[in-house]
Amino acid sequence: MNALFSGSFSRFCSGEPTAAASSVEMSSSAIAGVNLDKFFEDVESIKEELREMESLQQKLQDAHEQSKTLHNANSLKELQSRMDSHVSLALKKAKLISLSTLTEPFFAISLTV
Repeated sequence: MNALFSGSFSRFCSGEPTAAASSVEMSSSAIAGVNLDKFFEDVESIKEELREMESLQQKLQDAHEQSKTLHNANSLKELQSRMDSHVSLALKKAKLISLSTLTEPFFAISLTV
């Protein structure tokens, strides 16, 4: 097992690693600042979508509790259709949130080893 790791750390054991051997570079600060602004805007929009999903979840929970006491068929059908619309809306919002988190990275980092 030790033989597996010995090659990975040999360059650090021999002395100080040079800057050329291991460096992290980030894009220019102006571009990164613009991208961070966009990032924070996206975060706020996702937070808003999550708040809406929480309200839909609360409506569904309330409707479920209401369904336990209903006995009229028409009322149950109306409640079921309302719950179905809430579920479909929640699924659409969840897909929107997952797609918005899969967009391109906000800033470029290149790692040179």
